[in-house]
Amino acid sequence: MTSPSSDIHLFNNLQNVILNQPVVNIDANSVIRYLYEATLKYTSISQQEAPSAVLPGTRKTALQEIDDWRDNEHEPGSAFMWLTGSAGSGKTAVTQTVSEKFRAQGLLVVNCFFSRSSARTDPKYLFLSLAYQLAIANQLMKASIEAIIQSNPSVVDATLEMQFRRLILDPIASAGENFPTVFIIIDGLDECNGEDNQVQIIRLIQYTIQDPSLPIRFFVASRPELWIQNTLSSCSAPSLATVTLSQDKESDSDISFFYAFEFKRIHEDPEHADSIAAAPPSWPSEKDLQKLVQAASGQFIYAKTVTRHIAEHGHNPLERLETLLKHSSHSQSTPLDRLDALYTHILSKAVDWELTSAVLGGRAAMLSVRPLDREGLSILEILLDLRPGDAHRALRSLHSILFVHHSLAADRETMSNEDYRRILHEAQRPIRFYHKSFLDFLQNRQRAGTFFVGKEESHRQIALGCLNTLQNVGSKPPSRLFSMAWKYASWFWHEHCLYTGYQASSNRPLLEALNRFSLTSHYFLEWKITDEAMWSKLASLRRIEKWNENTLDSIKDVRNKVEPLGVPGQRHFLSTEMSSWMNHQQGVSSISFPKLRLKLWILNRSMDDAQEGRFLPA
Repeated sequence: MTSPSSDIHLFNNLQNVILNQPVVNIDANSVIRYLYEATLKYTSISQQEAPSAVLPGTRKTALQEIDDWRDNEHEPGSAFMWLTGSAGSGKTAVTQTVSEKFRAQGLLVVNCFFSRSSARTDPKYLFLSLAYQLAIANQLMKASIEAIIQSNPSVVDATLEMQFRRLILDPIASAGENFPTVFIIIDGLDECNGEDNQVQIIRLIQYTIQDPSLPIRFFVASRPELWIQNTLSSCSAPSLATVTLSQDKESDSDISFFYAFEFKRIHEDPEHADSIAAAPPSWPSEKDLQKLVQAASGQFIYAKTVTRHIAEHGHNPLERLETLLKHSSHSQSTPLDRLDALYTHILSKAVDWELTSAVLGGRAAMLSVRPLDREGLSILEILLDLRPGDAHRALRSLHSILFVHHSLAADRETMSNEDYRRILHEAQRPIRFYHKSFLDFLQNRQRAGTFFVGKEESHRQIALGCLNTLQNVGSKPPSRLFSMAWKYASWFWHEHCLYTGYQASSNRPLLEALNRFSLTSHYFLEWKITDEAMWSKLASLRRIEKWNENTLDSIKDVRNKVEPLGVPGQRHFLSTEMSSWMNHQQGVSSISFPKLRLKLWILNRSMDDAQEGRFLPA
């Protein structure tokens, strides 16, 4: 039996759906459109966000080993290559280079990258994304994948194993012996949510490569986490090839080459012309360059952060280099210690750390629940009750560890619709963390010290901001940005609540806010009932309710109102109550009547064979 939550999820983004009870017919364009939505989350969608390839002339040995692996298709280890290395060693750059090179050579490549710093961590989109790329790259694959989804729509919400088998293996296996080899490239496996999911993906790969008739080869990049190593070790040695990015003479040479390239760019930057004019011709000296190479310890993320910091406009690059060299003169025992010291030095330049920490923590919290957004900082300012532009100002000195789009300084409320659309197109993600290692540092009390920003507290502040925004919807003047903030709050307040964990003392302000807020108010209830993620939200309500069984009456009220929608035998209540609430929408929700009717039909169909209590997760 298919649960109503999975059926609803399938049809969230589909159009041109024809209901001929009891059969659901979905046209081919809708299938590809749905897969495209999944791909948006897990493949690079803009030039701003695309991972950079390696600098030409660097990583020669690693790239040659990968080229040899590509060319020796029938040799031992040809089906599966693992690229590994410590944080910041350049795995993503190498993976991006491999992907670009293989495509340029006419090979059939599909790729996906997980990233905790941009909320691309959910494994359920992995094989949907790969299936979409296969469908776009090859007409035979497109026809096969469309037919599979049209015949069994629930496959898009099936288990990872089922998705992999039906959407990847079956189409390739049925393509015939002359079908070209498919290279599946997965970057950042260690950033996929859950160790169990990471292990399962490796197991699926190991299972696949046991069949030599399947024209599939896998390239996976990750940190050398223990559970990944243990799982890979169970794979027979001949079937796995490994490339390790480690600190050695070649990596030091590569980083020295990188520094020379970046300092040349600083010399040629018109913004630094006056400063460079006063510098010695040989700036920086060979001695200083060697100090920077030693400090990097083979970590490209260290070298990249250093050069971004020195090159930042509005500052004297000579003075910044001198300060960094003094700062790095103290001996740190490990490469991670040196990276932490660099991050600490950069954060110490923040003018208002209280504001900066709130913005950094809030942005990280929002990224953990929403992969893509174009108005993230503006919404964050509303949720944290900041003045317009405060978030941008708070991050002004941190551009070496954060990408901040220039559009954040613009006045969104006064610009024309044309300019506004242009900004949205340009700034698909106006702020992002350059590397996961910074978030690892920031959210670790032992490593960050006074610059520690706790995950739970950040989510708590955003949850409070969401509740206040929903409560104040009638008291604020209408505006483009407040409307977006209200929509965000409606969708995600409950997720931020759950991320706080439950501790009575620290969560007291949040408990008080929940009790003050009427969850059955007109605006909130309508959105909750008609939202496509109603089922997951209801599960969240049930978990939050347990925080304080005596006081959270408002949550009990809305849960008790909504929960009968998932209980068999409540068709009449389902139809009449939802229709009643929809009749009073007044533009609050974007869900149309046809889509609502589709969801009602799906729920009714699923209830036919339901067992009591099966619909709602515990």
